[in-house]
Amino acid sequence: MKRTWVFLIALFLLTAAASYAAARLLSSRHPEAPAAAPAFALLQDYLEMTPEQRRALAEVDAKFAKQRPALRERMFKARDGLVRVLQDPESTVDQALEAVREFSEAQHEMHENTVRYTYELRKHLTPAQREKMVKTMGRGMCGMIGGPGPERGMGGPGRGRCPGGGGPPPGRPW
Repeated sequence: MKRTWVFLIALFLLTAAASYAAARLLSSRHPEAPAAAPAFALLQDYLEMTPEQRRALAEVDAKFAKQRPALRERMFKARDGLVRVLQDPESTVDQALEAVREFSEAQHEMHENTVRYTYELRKHLTPAQREKMVKTMGRGMCGMIGGPGPERGMGGPGRGRCPGGGGPPPGRPW
């Protein structure tokens, strides 16, 4: 009976050592890509980017990730300022319009940063990944500017449904 236990324990240790060695060998062949900012990493995961693509994009990610916290903070402060002005019963139209301008400018800077990042990103994408990203962005834009419908959405009145799959399924109304 003792021999059986010794044999099982030795087999277990041998299996664990082999498993550890195999994991180390495989991880050294394909080193991890550098970590991206969380939002960038989500997009890269969604686009199914390879570790090689992520490594090539690491410098771009670092540059834009460094800029985004300040842009986000400015946008949140401007939003909070606008809300304060709108909630203040003593505020004037001029104060409200100034707060709207500040918020719009902060949003504009964030949007511009996002567009610049996506143009840098797409240099590293395959045609299929680019198409997937463009369709996703198109659906997002349709939702931002009035949503679906034959008289709204991208392109303005009378120009039909949103491009890139933003419209209703064939034969179905919005």
